[in-house]
Amino acid sequence: MELHYQSSSQIDDEIYVVTQQLQELQEYLDSQKGKGRADDDEDYLQAYRQELRAHLRSLEDNKLAWSIAVAVRSDSRVIAAITREEAQASDDRRLAIRINERNDDSDSSTTDDDVEQPQAATEPQSGDDECVAGPSMTYTERQALELEKPAATETRCCVCYESFFAHKVKQLDCDHNYCDDCLKDLFLRATKDATLFPPRCCRMPIYLEAVQEHMSETEISDFKSAEIEFSTTDRTYCSNTSCGKFILPQNITAGRAECPHCNLNTCAMCKKAFHIDDCVEDNDLQATLALASAQGWQRCFRCRALVDLKFGCYHITYAYTSSTFPTSTYLPVQTGANVALSFATSAVFNGRHANA
Repeated sequence: MELHYQSSSQIDDEIYVVTQQLQELQEYLDSQKGKGRADDDEDYLQAYRQELRAHLRSLEDNKLAWSIAVAVRSDSRVIAAITREEAQASDDRRLAIRINERNDDSDSSTTDDDVEQPQAATEPQSGDDECVAGPSMTYTERQALELEKPAATETRCCVCYESFFAHKVKQLDCDHNYCDDCLKDLFLRATKDATLFPPRCCRMPIYLEAVQEHMSETEISDFKSAEIEFSTTDRTYCSNTSCGKFILPQNITAGRAECPHCNLNTCAMCKKAFHIDDCVEDNDLQATLALASAQGWQRCFRCRALVDLKFGCYHITYAYTSSTFPTSTYLPVQTGANVALSFATSAVFNGRHANA
């Protein structure tokens, strides 16, 4: 079937129609699986699908041919101009050679050796681009031929596709070659983007030693800081909106994260400004409080420690908390309290002291 199109948009429209037909046919075949349809119907639909696919390939080939024809037509003037320039340059060169030969022949005062010297200069040498015995080539053809010749001492970077000398290219464990600039750029982008960290190629990590010599001290320090940040599972950032810096794990103590940049404290649980009261985001604490409520345990109103009575009466009035309060004072505790975990080291029972 011979097809004629006035523009590439007509081909695109027909490709879209055939693609939609293939999609609808495939959806219909998928919906009919296991329904026991007749074999003749299935053979017909399969044959129809093959015909649609063949027609789609034909349309795609026509689109490619159309684009090539348009490119040739649009570039024909440029190609013709280059061809004319090449032909003119070749004619000028031959004319100059003939004029030079006539001038040498008409010079009667020169010796035989002088006459032979210009002729030798015009003879083609073994290293010339053109040879008398071989076919002539235009400048464009010679340039294209030279570009196709790979440089024997250079290696191509798999990122920028530029060729470099071997000492400026790093070959990774996956056998891919990276130039120094592209490899450094990969590390700099990984420093700012957690999705690119660690730097890798073919799912194999790239170590800092491969590019360290081409990075400044600041860039190396930033990369190492990013390595700590991106490898931390539960990251805490400063709650100060004007700061927002990452807080290192060693700067977090008992849920209090101290920012070394602005000295603001952040709750390591809820990631908001630090608060003394219980954090609703502390799952372990909430589970402990639920258990305490079920067991009837009480909490100290000052240090918030849970207390559970193991033995004795229910008249504990004060708890001695020297480990928590340097003043070593006795603090009142609610009546009927029980302790599972407490900082109290001694207590008062009806005026009598009892040590833990």
